[in-house]
Amino acid sequence: MPDEGSLSKGIHDRTILNYSSIKIFQLTSIFLKNQLFISLGSNSLKVEKQFMSLPQMCFTMKANLKLQQDSTKRNPSRALLLLGISLVSVSSVFAQQQLGQGVSDFNEQPLETITLQPGTINWVSFPRLERQGDGTVDSEFFFESTIPDPSNFFEARHLLVQGMSHKTFSEGDWSGDLDLVRSSLGYKIRTNHNSQAYIPMTGTVLAPNTDVSINPFYENWLGYFLYKSQSPFDAFPDEVQSKLQSMKGKYWSCIKKNMSPTKSNIVQGWLCACNQIGGIWLNYGDMVAVYPEEREEFSFQWQQVPGQKTESTYQPPEYFSFTEGYDYTSLFIEPDSSGTIQEIGAFAGDSCIGAAVVNPGDSIVLVRAFVPPGSQDSITLQLYNGMKSGNRVVRQYYVTTPGQEEPRYRSINTRERKPWYLISLKDKPDESIEVPIGLSFITYPNPAGDQISLRVTAPEASAPGSLLLLDMQGRIVAMHSTGPLSKGDNMMSFSLKTSGAPLPSGLYQLVLRSALGTATQKLIVQ
Repeated sequence: MPDEGSLSKGIHDRTILNYSSIKIFQLTSIFLKNQLFISLGSNSLKVEKQFMSLPQMCFTMKANLKLQQDSTKRNPSRALLLLGISLVSVSSVFAQQQLGQGVSDFNEQPLETITLQPGTINWVSFPRLERQGDGTVDSEFFFESTIPDPSNFFEARHLLVQGMSHKTFSEGDWSGDLDLVRSSLGYKIRTNHNSQAYIPMTGTVLAPNTDVSINPFYENWLGYFLYKSQSPFDAFPDEVQSKLQSMKGKYWSCIKKNMSPTKSNIVQGWLCACNQIGGIWLNYGDMVAVYPEEREEFSFQWQQVPGQKTESTYQPPEYFSFTEGYDYTSLFIEPDSSGTIQEIGAFAGDSCIGAAVVNPGDSIVLVRAFVPPGSQDSITLQLYNGMKSGNRVVRQYYVTTPGQEEPRYRSINTRERKPWYLISLKDKPDESIEVPIGLSFITYPNPAGDQISLRVTAPEASAPGSLLLLDMQGRIVAMHSTGPLSKGDNMMSFSLKTSGAPLPSGLYQLVLRSALGTATQKLIVQ
């Protein structure tokens, strides 16, 4: 049996340890909530030890190691390394990210984690894996590294064109047909842990210029693998947005609906709502579900647009309670004009299937309706206003569905299975929901020489905005102020020269930003 010193040296020198012909191929560690977790392949060991609060640095550990066989002494593959941890030096790794989603440098091997929240369905992706390019890894081996162990129940799902696939751990065994995981795809995961769990990720982060495929006729679950946190309307290129019907995350949903502001001008408008304070964002390791309009497969690359993220936090309802499922139907609800509604609950029969908080000034509220399989009930809405006199129950309301132009006064039946509904609680049909037209612009000429003109269309007056010109590496080449924007069309012109010299020929990106939102467009300079 190897002695303690040789084991320590073997770990430090990144060599493979051998004992009874069993090779230990993986040894990773991470600090989570003042505990050290050690992962050996499919086994993990939690070392209960209280540490001082961590400064903006990380610790390099020295381990006193002892190899202990399984009590049966007939299964050396279950041997565990028992570690006594002592702090010996300080370096700079945990400063890069917050504890629990940081990068560990134990044995100089990069390690990141995806956090799984308890009591909910987690919409996640795995940007860092041990693979080449956007290759796949074995799902069972990957999920077994979950910390703490998935000792009782763990289920991961992914939607494919042929239907839902899953990988489930229950009663000590894995089952299901989700055999591989890929960084460019998204997954929905639930566990029975009572507190946060973590999936370690080692290997390389998927390259930002990796092509992501979108398949026709069904909802695509995509993985977001950029470190840049940004709006989905910045992350998805304009040409991709034009090919989508809808996009949604765990707590937000956006739909596109054709509008005709004038008979000669048809504009594509997006309607969005969320259950988060701080807005709609894509973050590293998120999953986003998109449904395409295209009838053929196409691909794209995530883009990065300069800007700072605003922190967003889920705002759960307090009065209504419901159980989350793996997917939801988006109910975009326009509250009435009373201004007294604090929460809206959606009910199928006697069961609450979703609810949301109504904040002052909300014009649209997203209720995520988790419809039970096989349900054939009418959806009633209960409006909570904070009074003890009881909730107002609304059985019929104005409804607009995909492909329908005019709202109809009726109730929704859960057997309809539409992907989304627009609902107005106002009294008159002409007060029902209107999909707002966002900030947009047209550039000409395109291709351009040394000057361009823009026609910027604003849904309402706004303070001055900015126009950024970026190269294809995301670097800012030029920046201009738009001046105040008035409602409707705004005409403006800008020089494409920098320091008096013309721009090099090539492909660029124009980014228009204002208080009304962000719009982007590709520009060719000749």
